[in-house]
Amino acid sequence: MKVITTMQEALQELPNTNLTPNVVKDVLLNTYLFETEFKGSTINQIIILDKDDNYVPPNTTPEIEEDIDNYHKTLYIVSDTGEGVLTYSEQIRGMASTPIVLDDNQRIITLLHNAISYIEDTMLNGDKLINTKIANELGITNEEYEHLMSECPESADDSTSNLAERRKITTK
Repeated sequence: MKVITTMQEALQELPNTNLTPNVVKDVLLNTYLFETEFKGSTINQIIILDKDDNYVPPNTTPEIEEDIDNYHKTLYIVSDTGEGVLTYSEQIRGMASTPIVLDDNQRIITLLHNAISYIEDTMLNGDKLINTKIANELGITNEEYEHLMSECPESADDSTSNLAERRKITTK
């Protein structure tokens, strides 16, 4: 992560980055604006995030979000006078660089539970998946089915028999 607060810092830091010319131009323009419009500000910062950086933004809603080449630019206003924090984060395949965690066992169980519930309600008219030819073709055993349907915290209470209620099961 690189933090830039002055034009001098920008000129020192930017040559050491892999930013595209359009992003460098935008960083320099915003650094100039911060430095000329808010002389002596200690709040204004431009933060250039690497792919693996974990940055916690200010507790405000972004004012501006924009994609420049393969970077996502976000401006947070953090004071009443308009001072702010501007972040540039490299995107991965057109998406922001926040990783999606798929290795959480409970999340996978919940997603499978939701999928099975949806199939049972929409395709099987209330029958259980385990009692169908589909279960045999997929190779789902009775033990696997019971495990998936009982592991979800909300599935222990069978009062949520309607699809809308079961789909409220939250995942990360």
